[in-house]
Amino acid sequence: MRHVVVVGEQEDHLAVLLTLRTQKDEFTGLPGQTLAPEARRWFRHHARFDANTVTDVLEHLEDGGGLLVHAVQAGVDRANHAAASSGQFVTRWRVLAAQFSYQGGELTLDGRLRRGAIKELHR
Repeated sequence: MRHVVVVGEQEDHLAVLLTLRTQKDEFTGLPGQTLAPEARRWFRHHARFDANTVTDVLEHLEDGGGLLVHAVQAGVDRANHAAASSGQFVTRWRVLAAQFSYQGGELTLDGRLRRGAIKELHR
């Protein structure tokens, strides 16, 4: 994963937005759709499927997700177990089609998350 952002403060539930680590496009310098080698290894090891692009992952999730859903949910469950109260439980998660970027409005120039923009862009 590249970014993991919890959203939903002051709402009925918390959700997690996940972006995948990808290789940069050699022409634009922006994050591309091809998964980084460490991301491909993670999917092979934890989800037991070969994914080369973000689209592969999203299509796999649309088809039910198999072990991928279980691997991500296990991470969410571990975080929920460490939560101080049930109001801090994450109840939903979603893998986004692209990494956050400055050009997309989700990051500052120095790479910090712009939470307000992320919340508005990914409702």
